Amino acid sequence: FRKIKGWFFSGGIVVLLKRLDKLEESDFALFRTSFESGRQTPDNLRNVLILGIIGQLLSGFGIFAAADPTMHPEYNKAILLSIQYILTFILIICSIIFSIPAVYRNYQTGQLIVVSLMLLNFISIFPYFAALFMLVRTVSLSEKAFFILAIGMLLLGISFLIAILVRLQRSLANGDFRRESKKHNYEKVLKRERSTFSKLPEFIIAATGFVFILEFLLEGFLSGDIENMIFVILFFALFFMGMYLFAYSVISIYCKKRFSSFNFDKEGNLQPWGSGDRKKRDIV
Repeated sequence: FRKIKGWFFSGGIVVLLKRLDKLEESDFALFRTSFESGRQTPDNLRNVLILGIIGQLLSGFGIFAAADPTMHPEYNKAILLSIQYILTFILIICSIIFSIPAVYRNYQTGQLIVVSLMLLNFISIFPYFAALFMLVRTVSLSEKAFFILAIGMLLLGISFLIAILVRLQRSLANGDFRRESKKHNYEKVLKRERSTFSKLPEFIIAATGFVFILEFLLEGFLSGDIENMIFVILFFALFFMGMYLFAYSVISIYCKKRFSSFNFDKEGNLQPWGSGDRKKRDIV
């Protein structure tokens, strides 16, 4: 079964990449707006990595508090925590490496991969574990039921990610992400990207404040069990939202690896449109 499942996922990725290889640079135009706006310049991604290191450390402490490995039943929570902490430690080390200018300026695709995985860990994986651990504090589950739930939610998340990637591939093939697309206005998308980037610090502060205010309100008006269940639902929603965002990051990584126009030169300027297609060059 594991071999069949592994073949299914690896085969699906190969098919997806082959379909993307048939598309032209113009089909990915709207994915370039995040680079044009300055949101995904190597220097700004370095700042994201630095903030991500701090965020992952804080989330690690939060997950430990939510899990409380000393509380019974244990559900092998210590093992799950160890796996998560090892993965997070590896990501933190990679984040430090790709925060060094001499590294990330020469390996821009690698930097974007690390940023995408770090955000997936922070936005999706940490909430996934938090939801599971807070759930067993509220609902009485057997160890078997706990692992069925954990594996089931994880498989649902992976299936959701694959479904979003398939939908994106079809939208790309239909020309929905071209400059002249009727579905998405290129100028509006670029303007929104620039606006979002300029207001990013305010968004982070507002989101942090919202979490503290929500927790305060829930503690004041709801019982502990209901409060926990609301956070379980919220964390599972974040898990799926993280998968959704990661699917878009996968396409951006593909574009950065294939097209020169999604990369920056040594002076920090974005390479001009149509400056090179590595896939076609390899074929020639």
